Amino acid sequence: MSIPTHRQLIAVAIRSPEEALPFPLETIKQSLLDGVTVEALMSTLNQKGIRAWRESESDQGDVTAFWIQGGGEQAVLISCQYGDIPIH
Repeated sequence: MSIPTHRQLIAVAIRSPEEALPFPLETIKQSLLDGVTVEALMSTLNQKGIRAWRESESDQGDVTAFWIQGGGEQAVLISCQYGDIPIH
């Protein structure tokens, strides 16, 4: 008998340049941890004028990665790791 599971975000890694960026990375990280999907977050960022797009090699197993870039600034890579969590 298999145990029912659901996919849940377990870690967020942010690779950013050393210079200050025009958006709050901690807010983005917290939104993901609070359950906002990558698609919804990218849509919101794009509506605010911050480019957001999927990593071309994203969605390999348990990792989803996407880039964000604000007006002329260096891009930041955000990597989300997911795991199957047992449903109680």
